[in-house]
Order: sequence, then structure tokens, then C-alpha cells
Amino acid sequence: MAAKSPRAIDRDGTIQLPPTARTVGSLKYSASERSAIPPVGSSRKPGKGAASAFTAGTPAGDRLAAADPDKDGIINLMEYALNTNPSAASASPAPEVVTVGAEKFLQIRWTRPNDRTDITTAGQVSTDLTPSLNWVTGAGNVTTTITPAGAGLEEVIIRSAQAIGSGPRRFLRAKVTQL
Repeated sequence: MAAKSPRAIDRDGTIQLPPTARTVGSLKYSASERSAIPPVGSSRKPGKGAASAFTAGTPAGDRLAAADPDKDGIINLMEYALNTNPSAASASPAPEVVTVGAEKFLQIRWTRPNDRTDITTAGQVSTDLTPSLNWVTGAGNVTTTITPAGAGLEEVIIRSAQAIGSGPRRFLRAKVTQL
């Protein structure tokens, strides 16, 4: 079951959720700022979404990976990874609680085209939101699963490996890096 919509997305990508019985923690995204999503007509082929997301008149600065031309708090590289439109305000996937066996886990889930071979997507967890050095990956901490979803799509699931209530509070985020 999906959680309620987030209350606010701050400029560094943290989505704060109101505490309820169905929501735990927050979602934070992180993306590499080293390179740009290729502009329309680029010889580099990042997948269908990036180049077609911008019209021919979009300024070059608005096409950069770290730009946020629609001012929705989600930078272009993350919009590409989430399969949302960087030119129109959109919501990121809400964290959700999923039951596996008798235990509940925090996860983020979304569907995107399966041609996103120019990025990597990985889940990270932390017991606090600062500093960024506290975010960890690995089988004992978080799992990132990307599976075919049919019709040229794939489903991305990032799940905390720690069951809710079995340890300290955990925060979950998706980290996307452009190759």
C-alpha cells in the first residue's frame, strides 16, 4: 500500500513524511551532478526519455543533470531515472510499507522504461539524514531489485533490509549516477 503524499520536498531532495501508522522515515534522492542529460539531437543515446523530454527551445542550462526547470524539487537526472517529465512538475514515488512474511519493511517502488542503460540506480539507508557519509548500501542494509515488468518496462524496488521496529529508525533513498 502506498503512503500518503509527502508534505514537502526540500532542495536537497529530502521528502519529509508526516508520522502515521503507515509511513515511516523519509525518501531522499541523490544524483550525480558531473554530467548532463543529453540535449535534443545529441549523438549520445541515453534512452528515449531524456532527449524527448525537452522541446527544441529549452535553454541548455535547463537540460543539465542537476537542473530543475519545472521547480518541483526533483533534478533532471532523477526525473530521467524515475521516468517523470522534467518539464512539468511531478511527484516522486512515495515510500511505502510492505509486509514480507510477518515483518514490515520500508521501500520505494516505481516503473520505468527498460532502456535506462546509461544510469545506475542503487538504494541507500541511514539512521539519520546528515551527514551524507552515513548513507550505506549492501545486502545487510538495503536491496535494490530491477525486474522486467513487460511491454518494455522494468520495476525498480529499493527496500530496507531491516524490518520496521527491529532496530533504530532508518531513512531510505535512491541514488542515481549517470555513466
